[in-house]
Amino acid sequence: MKTIKQNLFGFITIGICAAIMIYFVISTGGFGELWDLIIHSRMRWIFAALGAAIMVWMMESASFHAISIHVYDGWKFTHSFVSSMVGLLYCAVTPFSTGGQPMQIYSLHKKGMTTGAATAIVAVHSMVYQIGLVLFSLVMVILRLSYFSENVSGFAWLLILGLVVNVLYVTFLVLLILAPKTTDKIIHGLFMLLGKLHIFKNAEERYQKINTQLMLFHENISQLGRSVKMYFFSILFSFFQFVFQCLIPYFLYVACFYDKTIYVKEDILTVMAAQAFVLMVTFFVPTPGAAGGAEISFYGFFGNFYNKILTAANEAGRLVSENGGAYTQEEINSMASSKLAGTMFIWRFLSFYLTIIAGAVFVPLSERLKPLKLKNRLFDEEAVQQAEDTKIEEE
Repeated sequence: MKTIKQNLFGFITIGICAAIMIYFVISTGGFGELWDLIIHSRMRWIFAALGAAIMVWMMESASFHAISIHVYDGWKFTHSFVSSMVGLLYCAVTPFSTGGQPMQIYSLHKKGMTTGAATAIVAVHSMVYQIGLVLFSLVMVILRLSYFSENVSGFAWLLILGLVVNVLYVTFLVLLILAPKTTDKIIHGLFMLLGKLHIFKNAEERYQKINTQLMLFHENISQLGRSVKMYFFSILFSFFQFVFQCLIPYFLYVACFYDKTIYVKEDILTVMAAQAFVLMVTFFVPTPGAAGGAEISFYGFFGNFYNKILTAANEAGRLVSENGGAYTQEEINSMASSKLAGTMFIWRFLSFYLTIIAGAVFVPLSERLKPLKLKNRLFDEEAVQQAEDTKIEEE
């Protein structure tokens, strides 16, 4: 009962997301259609999609690990992987993915990092991820812009909105990292406002505690910014993370739809570009896991692929209706929508629900890992902390 109360919000979130998925499946053919799709698919490609989903976790952990080992001697990949899974879990079950970073910082602190260093590492990794997402999506836009402009309704507005939101988020992270004085003024003003509104007690004291950690945070950031090698490997692993993430729907497309006898197939870059756009557009959806927005975006970007291949199969005589003739275009559209819902269900399970399941396994494991004996490679943390404490006492 205690566990349920502590994780009630997460359970509610998962329930809402699952309800949205069930609605899409039932409204477009039901679970019978989904099961029929699975048993007639190419299972080796579904397992390839599963492998790609696991590689997304590994690349996320590797990108994070590249930053962590730059700061700490004695840090282990096992701890990076577990902490990354903790972050992915809480990103999945909180609005705007806001819960992942604080829980990851907490997890890192429990494993031996100082709060300031952990915050710096998580902030830099978040910045690397967002910059990588924007650049990766822009490359895909350049390669497949004409296709989606012609085939996806409102694509230009979706693209602009996705880019603007992501650029604003990256700008905020850069401001946090490169403009410590501005950041300090904003935080101080916020705490004073909350104090005047009686939301916080002892607002100045609370601010001083945060400011101490921020000074240590910016000290870490200034040191982190000097390593080209660290950024290179972190960005490289993030790039492959996006590649594997975009391969999941392609493998499912081949598993459930591709038929070489009718000679209709979207190339791999087009399908990967569609997934990249879905990732970018759903970033600003406020619901946990972008529930609702992810499904609608998937329909918008992938619907044309599935409709095209079923239309070609129908014209080639590969599909036969109950009366022995070809299907009407309206029937093909309905069939494509039903099969698309089934594929979307598998996609969401592999890219979202499986992450929640795995994260729920690794959260208790994270708590059991013993703190590491770490040495900061960049500077003496104890000396910095003592200097800051002395400064605060003098003030």
